[in-house]
Amino acid sequence: MNTVFRFTRAAPAAHDIDLSQQLLTEYQTGSYVFMDVEYNAVELRENSISPFETALFMKCAVVSNNVDDFITIDGGYKCFATDGPKPVVATDGLVDAVYDCFGDEHGKIMLPDGVAKPAIETPITLITTPLRPDRQFS
Repeated sequence: MNTVFRFTRAAPAAHDIDLSQQLLTEYQTGSYVFMDVEYNAVELRENSISPFETALFMKCAVVSNNVDDFITIDGGYKCFATDGPKPVVATDGLVDAVYDCFGDEHGKIMLPDGVAKPAIETPITLITTPLRPDRQFS
């Protein structure tokens, strides 16, 4: 009878080391495969871009733009985890715009000076907050 050994790991920050050692028989993926706001902030390789790309976004829309320095979108507390960093705006043309919750159903996008306000119903793409499968999908 042959014995089969299984050596597994799920540590995205150590993936380069794990691959170079060639010891693993299995690599377990977790929620990091989506590369949320929290994982995007981790420097996986010194002075280099991440080998992973963001794969999960939340698409919202502008529902109000009648205030000078912010717009309101249809993505609030119910759309994102609230126990970590805030979502990051990933819409072209809204560089340096900042998301903040604005209630259960709505979010606020603070616009930098000189940025034109998007029209009502304009899609706004956000990089998600950390996924907590035990909290959000159970």
